[in-house]
Amino acid sequence: MSDPKASEAASVLGRGLDGTQKLGLGAALLAALASAVLAWDSVVQRAWLTSIWLYKRPFGIEELLACAALAVVAAAATLRFARRGRARAVLLPSLRWIPTIFAVAWVASWSIPEPRNVHDLRPLIGYSLAVWSLLFALGARAASWPRALATLEKLLLAAALSLIATEAALRVWRAADSPELLATPSLDAGAFVAAHRRAPNRDHGAFPTDEHGYSDRLRAPLGPSEPWVACIGDSFSVGVVPHHRHYTTLAERELGLEVYNVGVAGAGPREYLHMLREHVLPRGPRLVVIAVFVGNDFEDAARENKDLFEQLTCRDEVLVRVAAQRAATLLRAGDLDRSARQADVPAQTSLARIEQVLPWLADPLLERPSFSEERFSYIEAERARWLLTGDEGRYEPALEWLARLREAAAPIPLACLLIPDEFQVEDAVWESVCASGLARDVDRELPQRRLREHLTREGVEFVDLLPALRAAPPLADGRLHVYHLRDTHFNARGNEIAARGLVELVQRCLR
Repeated sequence: MSDPKASEAASVLGRGLDGTQKLGLGAALLAALASAVLAWDSVVQRAWLTSIWLYKRPFGIEELLACAALAVVAAAATLRFARRGRARAVLLPSLRWIPTIFAVAWVASWSIPEPRNVHDLRPLIGYSLAVWSLLFALGARAASWPRALATLEKLLLAAALSLIATEAALRVWRAADSPELLATPSLDAGAFVAAHRRAPNRDHGAFPTDEHGYSDRLRAPLGPSEPWVACIGDSFSVGVVPHHRHYTTLAERELGLEVYNVGVAGAGPREYLHMLREHVLPRGPRLVVIAVFVGNDFEDAARENKDLFEQLTCRDEVLVRVAAQRAATLLRAGDLDRSARQADVPAQTSLARIEQVLPWLADPLLERPSFSEERFSYIEAERARWLLTGDEGRYEPALEWLARLREAAAPIPLACLLIPDEFQVEDAVWESVCASGLARDVDRELPQRRLREHLTREGVEFVDLLPALRAAPPLADGRLHVYHLRDTHFNARGNEIAARGLVELVQRCLR
């Protein structure tokens, strides 16, 4: 008596694979090939990708190799099933898995912090290909999905399609109406400030914030006749030292007048203009100082709006996420502006305790680095290449924003405090940048020279901190140590020098 299964298998082998099975098998093999190519390309670029991923994904390449191995094994199993006549046609059902896998990978991409690099998405692509290949192999082998799994599959598909459709609908709505609910950092300076500022009305130990989320608090309401200064900037204003060690606080003590420290990490000239108009000018300062960080303010001013790919993978640009957050804020506070919410502020940590917990404030040689040596060298080299090579026309957007800032502040005078990047100050960092391939004969002070020429021509007062920082006496190891160790921001020593520059600038403008 013949075995029915054996007869069926022989029949299938006899007539070969049908068109759907061939397409499905080809799709499985292509997914395995794509996964293998992605892993191999990453192995070839291991040294460079390691400098990109570094502490974020220390095993990123190993993960891609594991995903490629899984995809290849799954494709081989599918081929084996097909050759034995045991593979059912799963091409059309497998198409239903793609939206679900895409949605899961998409949501996972929101966890990748800025600054974004496309290579950070490689592991997600590897996972997606491996999971699809595995599901395809299991589907090709199984007679049918259990009812519970089939129901779960349909629910996940519905959720994924709903998520994708909602994002598309919100983008159509924003294009037609531009509602405040859907404002995002790439299109709106106010949304950028709201997304990147620190929590308003909080005391983070040594880092207090005011009702706008700025790392400062005005001592008392300022009258129209009381002279005070607003200093606007980026993460240098937010501060990587405690408030009492920040250069605006030190300058405030020296000057004997209020210096309001206004800053948001990652901000550029576009955001400076927003902060000036919304939170500085209504209070009537006597002087506005723009702290221009040469390291990235030029590049921030020249950046264009994010393309669709960047918008869909940047968590602060995904509209379903933004809309959900804003709606929750509305329900909780009745206001889109989170700064309107008040909170109890606990007592500040004592200054003595702060100095004890952070001994590197007094002795920079005790500090631990913020970045690995490879990551820090990559950051500095990329900044140097952008600033010092290529067409000088790349400086023009920043100069145009400075003109807008000056125009918006008028008749209140506006001045500039020029903050250099560390590769311009610390010779050891400059040597590292040159070792990465930058020509040694490039003008290391090119951006400052361009800024000085422009500000002098426009009659804008400024102080360039570069000479004073370079003149700092070296410490025992021969380095200047005016920036945090492998961090790119001023330490306490650098803030003291910056404070003297700010005092000089304010006294010159208000005399």
